[in-house]
Amino acid sequence: LQIIAESIESVDEDLLEQPDQQTVKAIIRHKKELLFLGKSIKPMKEAFKSMTTENSDWIENSKDYFHVLNSNLTHITETIDIYKEILHQQQAAYDTFINNRLNEIMKFLTIFSVIFLPMTLIAGIYGTNFDFIPELHFRYGYLMLWGLLILSTVIMLIVFKKKKWL
Repeated sequence: LQIIAESIESVDEDLLEQPDQQTVKAIIRHKKELLFLGKSIKPMKEAFKSMTTENSDWIENSKDYFHVLNSNLTHITETIDIYKEILHQQQAAYDTFINNRLNEIMKFLTIFSVIFLPMTLIAGIYGTNFDFIPELHFRYGYLMLWGLLILSTVIMLIVFKKKKWL
């Protein structure tokens, strides 16, 4: 239990630095280890508890020993429950970290898409095959198109900065 506890504390340190797949694998491994320990110790605890209440001569001499043993097993099961709760909190912290990272990625992709959406619309309109688009025959029509694309991008970047999205 002490070895598992030290390992759980090292997972806590990993969560504070840079959690990755190994961190979540360690959390799951520790959960399995604690589950196994709990399954192994709880039946022993019940057995020793019943021995402390039994009235037999050979048990009567060892009742104090069984009380201490039962007390130790109770302490161990409570410690296991505490570490299970710590692992549950570590899992929640890892999930929060991953969700925050995903939100940052989605924010970047959304801003990137929003910037290119008007540019795509403008390029699509002027990329049509109609003969009578008035701006098509302007001498500086190409430069105007680029100016419009850059202007729309700059305006969106300014709006994003004001709203503190960037």
